Amino acid sequence: MATPISINMNINFGKVFHRFSKDKQMRGMVNIPEDKSLWPDNWRTVQFKTYDRFPKIQLPEPSLSIDLATAVSERVSTRKWSDKPLTLQQISNLLYYSCGQFKNKKGGEFEYSRAQASGGIRYPVEVYFINYKKGDLEQKVYHYNIKTHALDVLWNVEDTDIPTFSSYEWAADAGCMIVLTGCVDRTVSKYGERGYRYMYFEAGAIAHGINLIAKSQSMGVCLMGGTQDVALEKCLDIDGEHETLLLGVVGGNL
Repeated sequence: MATPISINMNINFGKVFHRFSKDKQMRGMVNIPEDKSLWPDNWRTVQFKTYDRFPKIQLPEPSLSIDLATAVSERVSTRKWSDKPLTLQQISNLLYYSCGQFKNKKGGEFEYSRAQASGGIRYPVEVYFINYKKGDLEQKVYHYNIKTHALDVLWNVEDTDIPTFSSYEWAADAGCMIVLTGCVDRTVSKYGERGYRYMYFEAGAIAHGINLIAKSQSMGVCLMGGTQDVALEKCLDIDGEHETLLLGVVGGNL
């Protein structure tokens, strides 16, 4: 974990951040050459986090029939769920259609895109799935392997740990928590402090997709502002600086 630092609580850090993450017209904080040949290699490479040595669970082919107008107009935050665990098909749909990678053939060649927009095609957001209720999946922590549409099986989650992930007692009754983290260097290396904005934009886009997809398959979800960041980062084995918690979404069957 990161070493604690002394903080002057009289400083309005939000105000300072917005001031120093303005575009390149403000003190040159963002300076991206128009000539792409001058860009470093790490600006051209889309990075993915993988757990090569961990077991994998291949998710079924995503299949979803959705009336977008209905999903949008009937979307609500849910705080009560049934005891029915999520199926692999539901999990597949949730992850693929909110943040999955699509392969499309254009002009005789394949192109890859993602379900969500990302500033500068940097894709700093990583996605974890913590399964609370045993069904098709054990009560474990999983990482979504975007390249293969599979779950990397990480480690067990004890029942006693789950309530510590949120400041709301009802959150522990959900079937799962989907956790979005940000790999800071992927975007900050190109956009400086402004890159933090892009991480949150992307996390919001993914979370909105999860909301709509959940509604389409008899699920309910709730975005979590009250996550216990330190407990969650410890659970995911991330340092909170190079990879940091952005957002948690709890959900389950109705």
